Amino acid sequence: MSAPLCATSSVVQGLDAWFVELGDDFLGRAPADSLRPGMVEGWRIRWRGRELTVQVDADFPFSAARVYLAGYSRAQAQPHVEKDGKLCLRSKAVPGDRIRTVQAALAEAFKLLAENETRVHDEDFREDFGLYWSNWADR
Repeated sequence: MSAPLCATSSVVQGLDAWFVELGDDFLGRAPADSLRPGMVEGWRIRWRGRELTVQVDADFPFSAARVYLAGYSRAQAQPHVEKDGKLCLRSKAVPGDRIRTVQAALAEAFKLLAENETRVHDEDFREDFGLYWSNWADR
């Protein structure tokens, strides 16, 4: 279920129309109760059979958009994906340009997920596991 499309603030100005242009890959607005803490708006899209959620905070577009894998769990562990499904992206905000900020985040997200499919980041994953293991083991 998706929230209705209505720009509730200047934070999302122009983005609803951009997401609608994605056609069948746009799954609708993310319901408010599914947003991560600190996020104020979100959109759901489909990419290669996966559902992603793009979320933004109140400082957007002066802050970066965040991208999450829906339904992600530790059993599906992938490099550069946090335990809550947040993709670790380096894309920055394009101040004043909402659409370019979202496009940059999604382009990097798609690249990361495609690289994870071909195991490009497996060594990063092993390194991260080694770095974080001592924190998890103490608990």
